[in-house]
Amino acid sequence: MGKLRERITGATDDIVDFFVETLTRASSRAGFMRYTHNTGWLFAGGVIALVFSFFIGLYVARYLGPADYGLLTYAASVTSIFAILVTFSQKILNRELVAHPEKRDALLGTAFVLRVFAAIFSITVIAIILSNLEIDSLTGQLIILYALILPLNLFGSIDIYFKSQVLGKRVFIVQTLSLVGVSIVKIICIVLGLGVIYFAWAAVLYQLLISIGFIIMYTRLGLSLFAWRYESSAAKLLAIGSWPILVASIAATINTNIANVILKHMMDTASVGLYAIATKLSDVWYFIPVAICTSLFPAIINAKKTDVIVYKKRVRNLYILLLLVSLFVALCITFFAGPILHIIFGGMYDDALGVLQIQIWRFVPYSILIALGHYLVAEDFITISMYGVVIGAVVSSVLTFSLIPLYGIPGASIASIVAVCVEIVAVLLFVSFKKRKELIVS
Repeated sequence: MGKLRERITGATDDIVDFFVETLTRASSRAGFMRYTHNTGWLFAGGVIALVFSFFIGLYVARYLGPADYGLLTYAASVTSIFAILVTFSQKILNRELVAHPEKRDALLGTAFVLRVFAAIFSITVIAIILSNLEIDSLTGQLIILYALILPLNLFGSIDIYFKSQVLGKRVFIVQTLSLVGVSIVKIICIVLGLGVIYFAWAAVLYQLLISIGFIIMYTRLGLSLFAWRYESSAAKLLAIGSWPILVASIAATINTNIANVILKHMMDTASVGLYAIATKLSDVWYFIPVAICTSLFPAIINAKKTDVIVYKKRVRNLYILLLLVSLFVALCITFFAGPILHIIFGGMYDDALGVLQIQIWRFVPYSILIALGHYLVAEDFITISMYGVVIGAVVSSVLTFSLIPLYGIPGASIASIVAVCVEIVAVLLFVSFKKRKELIVS
């Protein structure tokens, strides 16, 4: 206990040092206020999106009930992987726009063309899937509506351009106004007693408003969409540079949504709804490790440049901090899951109690995984991250197929927890092998 107390005290002291050092160094840099202002707008937009999406989502779930809410979740899950195909090049696009702003029209035009082809391919595959699946008319309509979001996202590259040019305020305005508008529409649907199909239309409306908003903001800068052009060299750069990210994103999407799809076909839509609510109430806490890592990693990276021992110590203390915070949250939700579900849903989702009490424990290894992801970036081991995500997705899919017939909905939660743990172990093994190989070569 004495050693543990010393480690916790040391972690706390270092965390304070992290914040002080990060702020001191950042404030001495040219352009600090500009970037802080931009980050502030993006952060505010993220917080508003989180709050609106969470509470309006709970309101919709309570209104629809487990069966219809599960059906809506299932339709979104089926089309989610294709959304990745449409947006796969955005990280590389952001990097190139920052490095070569003079190539704006070529980069944005090429990204637009790539999105067009990805959207056409995705809609074609979805149509083939629908023609070969035995599904009811309502489910088919919901999947088609969510598929409409794909072509409406063709102008999403403008969002990347704004972020690359430190124009976070414009992103904030577009996303916030669109979110508020659609939230009002959803509330009206509930007041009028409308069916589940209208909430799918609301998702389509949200993407439409986002696209229109970005186009308006882009043209108000004196820029023209008609100046965009396609360049094969840019296409090759975006496509080749993005393939590890694409593979990792597809694997992560499968990992996130596979349970919803399998539950629908092995059990029923009500089971999907119960699992979705448990996931929503557990995933809402994921902003904590993200915020902690985002805040502390600049100081950790700086230590890597100046003192390797301090760098390793800070990485270790970060893991300890995240472990303690995640354990505290998991314990609280485990003990108070029943009252939370009953207060929010009035007994409608009480059957999700056991699922939530299991699912919240995914938060513990996932918090460590987020920090591990930052560490991989610092060590330039990004490819290892891709391998880990793929392995996690395979494990998640196999276990979900195996455990749902045995344990029902809780089986999906168990599978997701084991998959994250396996991903962490796989990444650590790859890192160990990589470092040992570098030592041998050197």
